[in-house]
Amino acid sequence: MASKEAKSKVHRRFEPANTGAEGASQFRYRLADWEIPKAIIDDFTQHQTPLSYRKGAVIFPQGSRSDFLGWTHSGVIETAYCEVDGRRIVTRLVGPGEIFGYQSLVGPDGHLVHGFELRARTECQVALVSHERVVKALQTLAPAALVRLLQNITASWAETERYWARFFTLNYRRRLETIFADLTVRFGTRGPHGEVLILELGHYDLAGMIGCSRPMLSQLIATMIREGKISRRDKRYILLNGKKRLAVPGRG
Repeated sequence: MASKEAKSKVHRRFEPANTGAEGASQFRYRLADWEIPKAIIDDFTQHQTPLSYRKGAVIFPQGSRSDFLGWTHSGVIETAYCEVDGRRIVTRLVGPGEIFGYQSLVGPDGHLVHGFELRARTECQVALVSHERVVKALQTLAPAALVRLLQNITASWAETERYWARFFTLNYRRRLETIFADLTVRFGTRGPHGEVLILELGHYDLAGMIGCSRPMLSQLIATMIREGKISRRDKRYILLNGKKRLAVPGRG
């Protein structure tokens, strides 16, 4: 049977960061849970490039060269898939301590390119580390340590695939309930009437997250408000009925 410490590490590995936590510390905890040596963690944090972005600024365009790995110190970043017709589908919100920039594809010239657009959802501070430094650090690991790291990565991919396989078997109502419950855990605060989602999300954002049209999303929101499941005040949603959410893998 797995030890309590091992179970705790797995839980933290797949549990998204909370916005109340300090980003740099959460980043260090995540790497430590992946069994990355402290010397490498120190190297990444000491040789980071800190940058600040205003709300709405594009950090990495979709299809641009992927030369850096980053994590969020503060604020929220959104990952979005950009269609050729200009539509943007928000696929992930990245909070403090979470890693971004690793979702890369091989471009026509053989170089890695960003598979998604990364944009500042709020004013945010991020830290970047070059892929070259990451590769050099990994080359110092012993074979056994590399095997453990690969096992962790494989487990993360499996959890992600299992989550989405289950998510898309749900109807639109259940998908929306799952998204609300997850976001309020990750980006919410406890209020007198329930969990308050501190992020401002429009119907376009939520419709893209569950794969439905905006008119359908509006109907779902109206129904949930009428049933007393959620409320909306000052452009923020409140989850009035704390339903149990699906386990969401830590994709970063």
